[in-house]
Amino acid sequence: MDDGVVVRRAVERDLSGLVDLKVAWADRPDEGEERVALASALREWIGRSDVVCVVADEGGRLVGMAWMVVFPRVPNLGDTERYSADLQSVLVLAPHRRRGIGRRLIAKLCDLADDRGIRRVTVQSNLTAKSVYMSEGFLPSGLLLERISKAPMSQVCSIVWVWMVQGSRASRKRWRRWSRRVVAGRWGR
Repeated sequence: MDDGVVVRRAVERDLSGLVDLKVAWADRPDEGEERVALASALREWIGRSDVVCVVADEGGRLVGMAWMVVFPRVPNLGDTERYSADLQSVLVLAPHRRRGIGRRLIAKLCDLADDRGIRRVTVQSNLTAKSVYMSEGFLPSGLLLERISKAPMSQVCSIVWVWMVQGSRASRKRWRRWSRRVVAGRWGR
């Protein structure tokens, strides 16, 4: 596709653009110290051998990103080098959506996973992006379980706030029901 957008691996000179994308994702003003801390953390992540970041570059400006974290799995008989990967922080700026950029970012990471021999790649999707992931070969897994942290509610609220604000009316209703159970001490019920 020749739309002027190049999907490529991120390099350290992309750091400022990656920070801008993460700030856009947060959808709130950033504090100067937060931005510096985020830049430092992302610099470290870009340099890690178990992390891959790809970006969508339009004329030198980053308009999208996607991250893949690779982790080892317990060896099996006949398969002692097992790895899995998780896609995270897949974002395309709003004015650039619905042009296939997100799909290209996901496909690039999946190709890189295939090149490394990674057989299992997971992603936690939202309803809007689910069809894009499925078109790239992801399937729903009815067996995936998730443990909710017993962190103080203030931490849980700050983590889930963006999800709740951007979610559907039904997801906000589920969040309110879940948070009432948390406050009452009935976490997993």
